[in-house]
Amino acid sequence: MTNFYSYPETHEPNSSAISAVFYAVRRQPWDHWATKALDVMKRMLFMALVAASLLALLQPAAAEGRTYEVLSADVPFKFAVGDRTFGPGHYQFIFAATNLVVLRDARQHVVASFVTKWVDTSTPMTETKLVFDTPENKRARLTQIRIQSRSQALEFVGEELAMRSLQPPISAPVDAFFSFTLRNDTGVRMAY
Repeated sequence: MTNFYSYPETHEPNSSAISAVFYAVRRQPWDHWATKALDVMKRMLFMALVAASLLALLQPAAAEGRTYEVLSADVPFKFAVGDRTFGPGHYQFIFAATNLVVLRDARQHVVASFVTKWVDTSTPMTETKLVFDTPENKRARLTQIRIQSRSQALEFVGEELAMRSLQPPISAPVDAFFSFTLRNDTGVRMAY
């Protein structure tokens, strides 16, 4: 009796597995996977670039930051503010904080920053101007900035020391026992 489901084998055993591997290698499925993965990465990169550009377009106001009031003046003579002396030229006085004025020269370099205070005047000013004090035979000293339509003037108190170092930094004393430069070859501590 013959089995209904039986069929004669016309190929060698395991030849189907070998041929399946051969056909899989010949089709190169990794090439399809690599192409598909590359397409996905391209789409993700494009979406990231679009999102970044939209974010940059939506936040220009936040990137600009704070605006400052600036007073530009041409000073035709040497003058002093605090302990510093400045030559004649074009200067910008930038009102950086409540009691802080930054001085910038004609080349847009910050040359000093000064601590100020508001002083009451009797009437509002009719124009904005710099007020210099000139004692006899001495250099002009900038004492105030008067701003138009304000009844207060900015008076200079002193220089902001964070901008200028007056003294060299203090170094800690070196212990001769731990220093390689203050020891002799035997390692014995030398007294200086």
